[in-house]
Amino acid sequence: MNIKLDGFTVSRGADFARGFTILGYGEVTIPDLGMTLRGCALAYIHGEVVALPPRLSEDGTASLRAVIWGNHAPISQAICKELVDGYYKMGGAPIPPATPAQTTARAAARRVAAKGTEEEGLRRVLRAD
Repeated sequence: MNIKLDGFTVSRGADFARGFTILGYGEVTIPDLGMTLRGCALAYIHGEVVALPPRLSEDGTASLRAVIWGNHAPISQAICKELVDGYYKMGGAPIPPATPAQTTARAAARRVAAKGTEEEGLRRVLRAD
């Protein structure tokens, strides 16, 4: 997918020890779709770098998402790559690799999400169909 970074603003003082921190905001153009996305956030979430979609804000609260994508969707990965390149070009601090604890926590969260709801888990344990 053809994605072009039009601009990037680094958020100074990113704290990689926190579970969630915004590294900066970028503006990307997707020529194939004839679309420009302003305010895409580059975030560090529990040892993983992801691109977050922009939000709509009429009253300054930024409560609604303008576009929604999954963190591991191909478009999200392509936008994330462009934002990371822009982050480093603008002098962003080196992004540390995930710690073993962060990797384990992400894997556990994926396993829990794959198992379904608590009710489904309880039915499985009790073998009640």
